Amino acid sequence: MIPDALRDMLTQPWVHGAHFDGRGLRFTTPVVLDGVTLRSFDLSAAVFDQGLSARGAVFRGMAWLKGAEVHGPLDLRGAVFRNDLRLDGLRADALHLTEARCDG
Repeated sequence: MIPDALRDMLTQPWVHGAHFDGRGLRFTTPVVLDGVTLRSFDLSAAVFDQGLSARGAVFRGMAWLKGAEVHGPLDLRGAVFRNDLRLDGLRADALHLTEARCDG
């Protein structure tokens, strides 16, 4: 999957009980989700070869990156997590959480 397709999937309206299942996907170019509102997703075991940025993004539902690999930075500065953030087993070269907020 290409990052633009992921962005299109994740910016669809949030619906309670529905989520994007992207477990195990691999992204070979940078994924940039800065400043957007995201629906629920499961990107567990996904691989981001050139980093993932979601600066200032609003995560409305579940945000699962369990066991994901981020080669490069995982930049979540200023992000707002409204519900369920899971990062267990995450591997990243750098994790930036400055001014991030977790409400759930």
